[in-house]
Amino acid sequence: MNKKRLTRLLLIVFAVLLVSSLSFAAGSKEGEKPAGKEELIKMTVIFPRSLEVLDDYYINVAWAMGYFEQEGLDVHAEGALGTTDASKLVAEGQGEVALPAPPVLFTAVANGLPIMDVFQQDENYIFGFGVRPDSGINHLSDLKGKIISVGDVGWTVLIDPLLELTVGFTTKDCEVVSAGPGRAQLVAAGKADAVFTWEKEYQLWDAQGIHLKILRGYDYGVRFPGNGHVFATKYIKEHPDRVVKFSRGWAKGIYFGVVNPAAATEITLEKYPMLGVAFEDALKAIKAGVWVMTGEITDKHGLGYHEFSYWEELRDILYEQGTIPRKVALEDCITNEFIDEINNFDREEVKQDAMNYKLKPENSQKLKELGLNEYGW
Repeated sequence: MNKKRLTRLLLIVFAVLLVSSLSFAAGSKEGEKPAGKEELIKMTVIFPRSLEVLDDYYINVAWAMGYFEQEGLDVHAEGALGTTDASKLVAEGQGEVALPAPPVLFTAVANGLPIMDVFQQDENYIFGFGVRPDSGINHLSDLKGKIISVGDVGWTVLIDPLLELTVGFTTKDCEVVSAGPGRAQLVAAGKADAVFTWEKEYQLWDAQGIHLKILRGYDYGVRFPGNGHVFATKYIKEHPDRVVKFSRGWAKGIYFGVVNPAAATEITLEKYPMLGVAFEDALKAIKAGVWVMTGEITDKHGLGYHEFSYWEELRDILYEQGTIPRKVALEDCITNEFIDEINNFDREEVKQDAMNYKLKPENSQKLKELGLNEYGW
């Protein structure tokens, strides 16, 4: 080998080593992602209450099973003072998703807040009242003139349509007492006649030793729509893909619980051990949540579908009661545009995730004692 050729070879080797060392140094920088791994997009969902509840098994499952990450998202949750506050924060861009009740959504849109519901999470009507078993209150009509305990006086916007539709009066014919988080205890202590409540909440109270008789609006034929994923209209236009991915990850969590509510229960209790609720009691609440989010409509159209006739009925009552200043167009409040895409995920894969989840031995034993199958049904 002549000197010129040897020199050229050594230069090539040196160049290769130099490039390799530079690449290694660049790849070792703190915070840099490995090649080919995309950075997750951060999204924040704002709940109108505390996060430490049994209500939200679906997001706990989505976190635990990595369903948001599958969609390329890094999802965080925060609590707000109320549904109105959450909606305003989203409209102002201080969060991506809120979960306001439909009366709050109608009121916000009627007053110019640019937000829209893209995924109706709660399909079956969840609200009702809890009364002491010995109260003598056996029907919603018996609430006239009684003291109703609520978390906040703003909740009358939720109560009035229920009472108006079923018994023809509103909270104007009752005494409403704001008692914050201790509202159930107020009834248990005999200082109020009824407490406004919902599915998944009163089951938790029962587990905590507050035993109430529940008058469910659903049993009186109420089919008003429930809370859903509300985004700023600007965000929907600019990031429709993120809207779909967020709700799809959420929907996977819902479906996981449909298959295996026992696993969803364990995941939720591990997330919030401070709840101090026994597994078998928490399971009742989780299964109630499954009922709330599924039914004939979701079987036919998919999770998150808006049945426009239910929304129209509620809107008209709110207008007649003077809660909203005008009959806002439903198309300005809700949309089914993304439902097919949101439901476009591998159900068999999620089903297998749920069926293959290994419960703690003590929880598996509890299911046997309750006469339930390995999934809690």
